[in-house]
Amino acid sequence: MIPGKPNSLYEIGYMLQGRKAVFLVGFIQFIHSFGLMLIYNIVFSDTAAQLVGGFCTPPVLLGEAWYTSRWFYVLLLAVGMFPIIVKKEIDELEWLATSLGIAIVVFLLMCTILLIVPSFPATPPSIDEFLWPEVKLTTIQKVSTIMVAYAYQQNVFPIYSALKDKSIGGYAASSKRAFLFAICAYYIVALLGIFLFGLNIKSSILLNFGDPEYFDPNTGKPYWESTIIQISFMIVLLAHIPFIFFPGKEGLCILVDEYQRQSISNVLWHKLQSIQEFSELTKHEAAPNPEIKLPLEIEFENSKQTDPKASMIDVKKSVVNALSIVPQNQANRLAYKDMKAEYYYLCVFGYYIVAIVVSILVPDITVVFSFVSAFAVSAIGYWCPGFYYLAALEKFGQKIDREPRWICVAKTLAGIGFVNCALGLFSAIFSIVGGGGGGH
Repeated sequence: MIPGKPNSLYEIGYMLQGRKAVFLVGFIQFIHSFGLMLIYNIVFSDTAAQLVGGFCTPPVLLGEAWYTSRWFYVLLLAVGMFPIIVKKEIDELEWLATSLGIAIVVFLLMCTILLIVPSFPATPPSIDEFLWPEVKLTTIQKVSTIMVAYAYQQNVFPIYSALKDKSIGGYAASSKRAFLFAICAYYIVALLGIFLFGLNIKSSILLNFGDPEYFDPNTGKPYWESTIIQISFMIVLLAHIPFIFFPGKEGLCILVDEYQRQSISNVLWHKLQSIQEFSELTKHEAAPNPEIKLPLEIEFENSKQTDPKASMIDVKKSVVNALSIVPQNQANRLAYKDMKAEYYYLCVFGYYIVAIVVSILVPDITVVFSFVSAFAVSAIGYWCPGFYYLAALEKFGQKIDREPRWICVAKTLAGIGFVNCALGLFSAIFSIVGGGGGGH
């Protein structure tokens, strides 16, 4: 319905809402990344602390000493990641996806071995507990976790841009394969966790593997299978943290630089000029900030020096044509890349320090899951699709586009977003005041 096949939420939002969409999408991107950063920091640090404590004689519990406390490993992780987080760009690494797949296979294999080890003190639920689980207020916390686990809408456009077959059919096929793999992995992990730990499962299943209750009764030490699970997932978390941090840093830099210079809306305005309908709508408008150079403009100006016949109008047209085929996430990076250094480093260090402090202070990842679900997932998964569809219908839709079923779907999505937000906030408050949390 939206003309020109925009390839990012920023482009869709800008065509429908103008500049305020830049702030909205940037904020959502920041909140989502910030929440995931907290989860990764907490899980990595708690697992590392338990791993070290399990090899002590006698075993030292989580938080009993400085070397088995989360804060120590959060700070250690922060120091180790510092050289990476100050970079303005990092390359996507294909082996990260492979490493995650390998870690899941290792996890499933080790859990299966533990299930058949006679000495492992498994605490599976009874048949009645398994078939008829008790529904309590804490069940709402699990809903928030599920919402975060399955929400990947923020990756739709980057995935689409990376596909060889850039078509709806190509994306649908890729998405179905990934979704099937995720469902199988989640269900198998859940079943293994249930039969290994039953009602004793913790907010992170990795905490169970480091719990002395599930150590080898003959040695008083963790099972080697448990140690392999902990180490393999720590490596995966370590490798993924920079790629979780960067979208949040990018979202924050976009918010600051857009407020200072209108850099992102300026890029969007020029990039979307290749779309006739948008060009017609904005033909009497000036660019948001004509004073700043567009990304790639310097390169084209340098090429003009080798071609004296090329006018500045030709250069500008060349830049706009080049921008029209650049993925929006890359265009955003090019736009804020030359923001003032003091603002850039203030964003980076501010974000990083706050993430470190909150990771140390948050008692349990259930709280983080709930907040992320309440705001980021509600916005990305429900509000944006629902409200943007209705806005696109109003602005660009023809009479033939007004199918009642899709209007109903859009309104339903928006409604689900409000319900999910309310449940997430309730879950977070319930966790903070001592409602407890189950496993993820």
